[in-house]
Amino acid sequence: MSEFYRAFEDKHRGSRELILERLAVYKPYIEKIRECWDLEVTDLGCGRGEWLELLTSLQVRCHGVDLDDEMLASCKKRGLAVSHSDAISYLKQLPDATQMAVTAFHLVEHIPFQQLQTLVQEAKRVLVPGGLLILETPNPENLTVGTCNFYMDPTHVNPLPPLLLQFLPDYYGYARSTILRLQEPAPLSEMNDVTLSQVLRGVSPDYAVVAQTPAQGASEPQLDQLFDDKIGVDLDGVAAVFDRKIGEMQAQSWAANHAVNTLQESMASMQMSLKIQLNSVELENRTLRTENSKLRTEFVEQQRLITHVAWQCNHQEQLLKEMAARLEASAGRMHALSVLIPRRLVSTAHYLRAQRNMLVRDGAKARAKSITRKVVFYSIRKLSRYEGIKKSGIVVLKKVGAYDFLRSRLVLRDIPLFHPDVETSVSIGTENLSPHARTVLAKLKLAEKTRGGI
Repeated sequence: MSEFYRAFEDKHRGSRELILERLAVYKPYIEKIRECWDLEVTDLGCGRGEWLELLTSLQVRCHGVDLDDEMLASCKKRGLAVSHSDAISYLKQLPDATQMAVTAFHLVEHIPFQQLQTLVQEAKRVLVPGGLLILETPNPENLTVGTCNFYMDPTHVNPLPPLLLQFLPDYYGYARSTILRLQEPAPLSEMNDVTLSQVLRGVSPDYAVVAQTPAQGASEPQLDQLFDDKIGVDLDGVAAVFDRKIGEMQAQSWAANHAVNTLQESMASMQMSLKIQLNSVELENRTLRTENSKLRTEFVEQQRLITHVAWQCNHQEQLLKEMAARLEASAGRMHALSVLIPRRLVSTAHYLRAQRNMLVRDGAKARAKSITRKVVFYSIRKLSRYEGIKKSGIVVLKKVGAYDFLRSRLVLRDIPLFHPDVETSVSIGTENLSPHARTVLAKLKLAEKTRGGI
């Protein structure tokens, strides 16, 4: 078992340099008591002798005891004072008040609790008044150490909670004691964002109880500052930081949930608004589809009407073309007739035709009045050239009471009975005239021809 245990410690305890670095935390205590006494320090369970080596470098007399011959041989090779013995037997053979310090690093977890009680009592006996007891052991406050790593060493008996180990020297009459938590991954001040892994592993994996015996006289070392300092990370501190973080996370979660609820309410309101808008749009779409259907029906009907009108226009155009062709033929025949028949006869025929049309349009009575008026006015116009006839006519008209009427018509308004002669040889273009304008022009030409023929 001894050979196996040495191999196990070489693998898991760490190198000599690492152990020496960890043990440096106790140098202030040794330096303070060294100022008061030049006594020996006893190291129980010295193992490979790292603590003895550190004490020797501080010029402190020291002696180590252990039950492992191989480890003792390693210490002797380095010139360290060691002996083969168990801790309690060695303490019992020491005289009273001969040691300024008794130390035991990772020893107390290997012995039953009754032997630990005896060790504490015997250490108090051999220590000078004001001397120190240093007991270092794994810290079960570190959950990983207390539930797993502690039991990796098959020689461990039971883990010792810090308050239990501190209570032992307090109970057996030591003047004061303190707990040093050691080898933590990071100080508590740097743990602003504690994770669950840090709660499980971030507590100091080792701790030590440093107890001082009651002092007598003025030779007591000044250790107040060292006993007042709080060193290391405990489970309560890490848990408090973790709880604060959880509280902050819960507050953030509450705020996030409140924001989510607000957003959900806003989204629900928006969805309701959008649904109403969609229903309105759907109703408008149905109305538009109905109107569109009506418009399509009307459009189809309009297209049908347009097609029918276009057909009628084409048909009328054909008829117009036929009528134009007939008119052109009639004009040709009329021109031929005008060549064959004398102009006065043609004019007379046109005049008679025009009179017949006006007779049909205005009636016989109206036409008779019109012709009579024109004859009277024409006769007066012709006869007024002769002075004798003109004077006789005026006398007659005055006697019958018609002079003023005729004068108002002929003299005051100066309305000629007929228009002056029109030059019929002037060619008037009819390409851009409307059909009605062409008809009017034809009637004017016919009237001029009729006047000229009379």
